[in-house]
Order: sequence, then C-alpha cells, then structure tokens
Amino acid sequence: MPPGPYGPGGPAPMPVDPFAPVQRQKRRVPVAVFFVVVLLTALICGAAGGATGGVLATRGAEPTPTTSEPAKGSVAEIAKRVMPSAVKITVTAAAGRSLGSGFVMSDDGYIMTNAHVVDGATESGAEVKVQFHNGEVVDATVRGKSSSADIAVVKVEKTGLKPVTYGNSAKVVVGDSVIAIGSPLGLEQTTTTGIVSALNRPVHITERSNSYVAAIQTDAAINPGNSGGPLFDERGRLIGVNYAGASVRKSTEGPSGSIGLGFAIPEKTARRTAKQLVDSGKSTHAVMGTTTDNRYEGNGAKIIEQAVDGQEPVQEGGPADKAGLQPGDVITKFNGLPIHTAVDMIAVIRAHAPNEVVTVEYDRSGTKATTKVTLGEEDDEA
Repeated sequence: MPPGPYGPGGPAPMPVDPFAPVQRQKRRVPVAVFFVVVLLTALICGAAGGATGGVLATRGAEPTPTTSEPAKGSVAEIAKRVMPSAVKITVTAAAGRSLGSGFVMSDDGYIMTNAHVVDGATESGAEVKVQFHNGEVVDATVRGKSSSADIAVVKVEKTGLKPVTYGNSAKVVVGDSVIAIGSPLGLEQTTTTGIVSALNRPVHITERSNSYVAAIQTDAAINPGNSGGPLFDERGRLIGVNYAGASVRKSTEGPSGSIGLGFAIPEKTARRTAKQLVDSGKSTHAVMGTTTDNRYEGNGAKIIEQAVDGQEPVQEGGPADKAGLQPGDVITKFNGLPIHTAVDMIAVIRAHAPNEVVTVEYDRSGTKATTKVTLGEEDDEA
C-alpha cells in the first residue's frame, strides 16, 4: 500500500463526533437575487393582506335585517290595519267569568259586542273589563243591550280610540272574502279568514224569545270567545258582528247547521240597534203585525187562520191590516227575497228598519197578489 496520510506510517484518523456541528461553507447571495426575493415576498404578503381585509370589510358591511311591510290589500296588511279596533271583553261576576270580543264603534269610547257576552254584568258587584290590542286593560260599563238582537254597547272612559270603518252588509255577495278577528277561548287578537258561504240564514238569537236574525254565513272559524268580534270584508270594512254558538233552525231532515259553520249579524242590523242603545240605552225592531203558522209545510209563510193563544192572525190597525193582508194568506216574497218558511219571514223583517216601506208578494186561495207594507215598531227585549 503506498504511503499516504492514512497509510502505514501515517497519522491515525480522527474519531467522528456525532454531536459535532456540521461545518458548512458560507456562500454569498448576489445582491440582485436578494432584491427579487424581497419584492416577491412583499407582493405575496400584500395580496394576502388585501384578501383578508376584503373579507373583513365584507363582513363589516353586512346589511342590518329589516322587517318587510305586508303587501297592500293582503290579509296581513288588513289585519295589521284593523287590529287596533278589536278588543277583548271580560265580565267577572259571582256566577263566574265570561269572555268575549268586541270592537271600537266610535273614538269617544263606545264599543259594540254581543248582548250575551255581557249578560252577567247586571249582577251586583260584577266587573266589565276591556283589553285593547296593546295590552291595556280598562274598566267599562254597559250602556245598553238588546237580547232579541243580541247586540250590546259598553262604554270606556278613554279617547283617541280607532273605530272600525263601516262597510255595507246589503252589498255583500256569496263568495266575498272575509276576515274575522276575536278572542276565541281567550286568545286575543286571533285572525281567521274565509268566504261568505250564504246570506239571510235564519239564526235563532235567544231561547227566551222567538227572535231570529237573517245572518251572514261564513266558513271563517268563529268559536266561543269570538262572540261580538268584527267580521271584515276584503278591504277591511266592517260587514258583520260575529255570533258564536248560533244554531240554524231545524227541519225534518235534522239540524241544518254543522260544526265549522260561522255566523255574523249583518252590519246594517247591528249598527242600527247599537246607535239606538248609544242614544237612549234602549232599542226597537220592525214588525208587520201578523202571526204565522210554524206548522205550515207548504212553500212560504202562512198567516194563521184564527187566533191561537191570544195571538190574532192580523193585528187590527197594524201594518199588515192596513196593507190589506188577511188570515190564511201565504207570503212568498218579502222585498224581492223568496220566503220559504215562517222563520224566514221573522228573520228578514228584523233586517229592515221600523217605518220602512216594503213590497210583499202573497198567495190568497191560489191567486197571487202584491202589496206595500209600512213596517211598525216594537221594543226589543233588554
């Protein structure tokens, strides 16, 4: 082996220290390369910063959530507009507590409801409370009520109220959209919708008298607690006073009503009665001065042929007598409206005002005839 540094005779090799630092040879970086690296780094950091800033700016510029207004003419818009006129009525008496609905009829504190809602208010120590849409509860007094019309007026000492806008129930037609507002089962400000299902439905108002009203029938849900609440048309105008618990007259086929049917006293009838109650605390209704036969099975309302239980067929000197109607005549139309039963006639007479002139068509022993009747007046049952 030739002599060399590690050959025979040369120095022994140094041991390897695994922990000794590795000695690297330093290299100098050209100045031009350095500046290129710096420039690229700056560009990359700038882009990243700009993107981050853009994200933060976008997040910071998120729009504040807003509540959209309901479309004009929609159920939501109408309900919002008329809700301040609807109220909840509570009567607390010794016999218990009753709930119902009502609505503001004038801005000086008069409120309309059903008479049966405030029946207990006549008891000693009874309290009547009215709750408005904003939750405010105030004391009320009963100005007057008509049990035979099932309309009452209560008064609160509060001004600046928002009264309903009145429509015209005489112009309502089947198929019109309606909105009912009330407090069914005490759940105030409940809104339901539907259509007018029928008109001039004879609804028995009270068991204490032979009183019927030609009601508006609707499929809008009207339940206990809705009584006395407003029924609005599709423009938010009052066309009726809701009447829960109404039962339609029975026929040989059984009850003609069913669960889910809703009824309302027409605005024209309710408003006329309420105005009288505000003015004097009492009210009246129209009469024709005849007694009809509820057992008659033919078409029309037949005037009884002889007195029954002290009731004369035609009241002497009354409206029908003056118009020439006689015992046994069968009334088939009343102011153009077909009459099928005695109950139909009772209901449609109440839909008219005292002293109003109406046209009556009748059949007398097979001969058809027409006459004009000026309706009379009779006090309502309080």
